Amino acid sequence: ANGTYNQATGLWTIGSINNGDTVTLGINATVNTGTTGLTITNTTSNLTADQGDPDSSNNVGTVNKNVK
Repeated sequence: ANGTYNQATGLWTIGSINNGDTVTLGINATVNTGTTGLTITNTTSNLTADQGDPDSSNNVGTVNKNVK
């Protein structure tokens, strides 16, 4: 992953990226006992930017993970 993640605030700061670049954040998690068979949804979004974005429709990502 690029940038830094603040566990206390839950904010991932990626710094500067070039137009068209992609950055990825990998998350490892431990789930609660009794969640086997459930689906956990993680959603991310762009909270702040220092410049305009001509296509803000792609600033949200969601992934569903089934607990095994």
